[in-house]
Amino acid sequence: MQFFNWGNIEWIYEADSIGSLNVMNVGIVTIDPEKRQNKHVHYGDEQLIYVISGKGRQQVGNEIHTIKAGSIHHIESGSIHETMNIEMEPIVELIISIPAVQNKELSIYKMGKSMDAYETVSDEIYRDDIYKDEIKGLYESAMESLKIPMSVFDKNGKAVIDGGNYPELCKLACGVHKNTENCRIYKIHDEYAPPIYNDSSAYVCPFGLTVLNVPIVVNQTAIGWIKGGHIRTYRNEFSSSEKNNLHGDLYKENFEYMPVLPKSRVNAIMRIMKDMAKSFAEYSVIKNTKTELSKKERLIKEIAQNESVLEESLKMVQDEVLDIQINNHFLFNTLNAIASMAVQDDSMKTYDAVIELSKMFRYSLRNKSSSILLKDEIEYLKNYIALQQLRYGDNLRVFFDIPEELENVKIPFNCLQPIVGNCFKHGFKKKKRKIRIDIRAEAGERCMKLVIEDNGMGMEKNDLQQLLARLKEGRGRNSGLMMIYSKIRAFYGEEFTVDIDNRPEGGVCVTVLLPKTEG
Repeated sequence: MQFFNWGNIEWIYEADSIGSLNVMNVGIVTIDPEKRQNKHVHYGDEQLIYVISGKGRQQVGNEIHTIKAGSIHHIESGSIHETMNIEMEPIVELIISIPAVQNKELSIYKMGKSMDAYETVSDEIYRDDIYKDEIKGLYESAMESLKIPMSVFDKNGKAVIDGGNYPELCKLACGVHKNTENCRIYKIHDEYAPPIYNDSSAYVCPFGLTVLNVPIVVNQTAIGWIKGGHIRTYRNEFSSSEKNNLHGDLYKENFEYMPVLPKSRVNAIMRIMKDMAKSFAEYSVIKNTKTELSKKERLIKEIAQNESVLEESLKMVQDEVLDIQINNHFLFNTLNAIASMAVQDDSMKTYDAVIELSKMFRYSLRNKSSSILLKDEIEYLKNYIALQQLRYGDNLRVFFDIPEELENVKIPFNCLQPIVGNCFKHGFKKKKRKIRIDIRAEAGERCMKLVIEDNGMGMEKNDLQQLLARLKEGRGRNSGLMMIYSKIRAFYGEEFTVDIDNRPEGGVCVTVLLPKTEG
């Protein structure tokens, strides 16, 4: 559907493409009451019109006919055509449009077709603009042979290059030499052929001059227009509507002073405009191709720079890993030296602490994976508790209940010790005697439940709710529980739950529900 200030055209049957053998296009034209089409010339097609309803007048060339329901009219290619609705009801017409066959010697480039070589390129390469500074040279070269006004517009109708050499009539009547937008025809954006054509057209201005319109087409899309001419042809007459104008006689005198251009001259002008449009279109493709290549070159340079940064970062990480290995070696040697000194001083408690700490340290360094078997994690946990046992002695009692069937289930590495560590850090802060921790695992059909309970101080209800909220929102990343929560989420996605609650008899219970993954 195409909408105009006088009505609309609904194309109900269109050719498949520009190169299609199916060239006929059929549409329904509606001209609103007391409206008139702009005078126009179809250089690319001829039309057969059947009036369905309504009544009005139609001008074809220099002849004016009455049109009414049932009448049939043929509009030859190149004819000046205008329809006027003088009634209070719409005029509805069936229009059949067929491309006209041009003389080969005076053939006009069909840009959509001549650009076939570029149609395989992605649409993203084309830009809907025309490069003013760069095409000015092409424009000036083409205009050397033409002493007529010609302007270049972008697809939105904005003048990119303003033409000159306007006839005296245009200067007097419209002042177009002061502002290109003063030309009434330049403001028209009507298209009287199916949108697929993007072909040339022409309009007759209110003073009787013909203005040619040639699209600049890339990939079957108009990215701009070349408009101009303002010529008097053998078909043109001074408009009767302007005779009664205050300056009508002066305008008519200037109109009649203008030379009448023969058909061959009009076709030659059109051919030059078509060649100019073709050059602009090809330049646009080349320009945009260069732009895309330039972007890709910058992208390649950025990738190369990023690779260089990554290589430097990798070297830094390798150096840091080497430093860690050296530091670990030093730490082991230091722990061995402390253990030897403890034995020499008969300080077996210190010796036991150093040994348990060495076991935990060795366990952390040996594990290169993000997951571990439950039985190995429990063994690591026992080493940690052994260290705490040295502190609390017989006041600390820890009970494990791990079914054999769950020992080979994989869980995230070091996900239990921080939870047990919170028992000592928070739960037993004010309690030093008869402290107890229960650690158990329970098997479900597809999941495993890990439960850690203590008989410590418990938590205030408000503090407990805030803690659970922080875990779910991912706040407080430096806390041990938050790091465990993030580690479990990275391992299982959202297929897990962590619940924290106060025990009725005192203390806190942490329940972790995990999918079962066999090692």
